[in-house]
Amino acid sequence: MCGRFAMIRSPAEYAQAVGAMSWPEAKPRYNLAPTQTGLIARDNPETNHRELVALKWGLVPHWSKDAKIGYKMINARSETVATKPSFRDGMKYRRCLVATDGWYEWRVTPSGKVPTFIQRIGDGGELVPFFFAGLWSSWRPKEEPDADWLETFTILTREASPELQVIHDRMPVILPDEAHTAWLDRTLNNGTSAEEILKSAVLEGFHHYSVSTLVNSPKNGKPDCVTSLEANADR
Repeated sequence: MCGRFAMIRSPAEYAQAVGAMSWPEAKPRYNLAPTQTGLIARDNPETNHRELVALKWGLVPHWSKDAKIGYKMINARSETVATKPSFRDGMKYRRCLVATDGWYEWRVTPSGKVPTFIQRIGDGGELVPFFFAGLWSSWRPKEEPDADWLETFTILTREASPELQVIHDRMPVILPDEAHTAWLDRTLNNGTSAEEILKSAVLEGFHHYSVSTLVNSPKNGKPDCVTSLEANADR
């Protein structure tokens, strides 16, 4: 599962990392929660140019009666995403990459749940931005044909890697850089082929540490959310 993540770099940095030609203005988000706005990379349906755009987290399929369904669609299980009615069209035609610097999980301990922040480490030992595999959708009420389109996204998940099993049994699907182009390719519209790409998910090279319970509330979005408990204790 992925129910909270951070997006703390500039949009230009994410755009450069994924080869996007355009990007919006956006402020850092240290505790991004469902229904809030994140940055996703996709190949534009009209121009095919890669772009970074701001979409609402919580997928609303095009056939939905209303937008409330998005609250239940923040994640999609990669094992069934190609066959579930809510996700199969997106798996064929509307795949995306969700920009992030790390995500939160709540580790179960004898003294209660401890929020944990998980980051990715580059080959040189540095912390690097990365991308979750995702799907996006456009929706508007059928009874309001002139209404603005609501664009939303969901994050794909899979069984957690051995090194992260101690924190949670699920994790987001994180594709290696070399798989980004294939995942975003709109001409690859065979769900089975897209499923093959998911098998290349990154399962090693993560760093995690306990953080403050500030992240328990989506109202808290300051940099302290990603600061380790040890660092906070030293202040």
